[in-house]
Amino acid sequence: MILARRTYTGLGGRSVAYDGENRPVSVTHNGVTTSYAYGPDGSRVRKVSGGHTTLWLGADVEIRPRARS
Repeated sequence: MILARRTYTGLGGRSVAYDGENRPVSVTHNGVTTSYAYGPDGSRVRKVSGGHTTLWLGADVEIRPRARS
């Protein structure tokens, strides 16, 4: 849940939006936007960037897309 949203630009060409817990919810750099989602405990659970999704299922499990050959 986003309680408040702040956006900063000019950070080396990046634009960063934060939620009410001061966590980045999106970062845009060179026209590519990376979005983040967080679980109820505040840990990052998903990252979407360039059409690829990375999931974190606890501290020890990370699921990333395979590189295409």
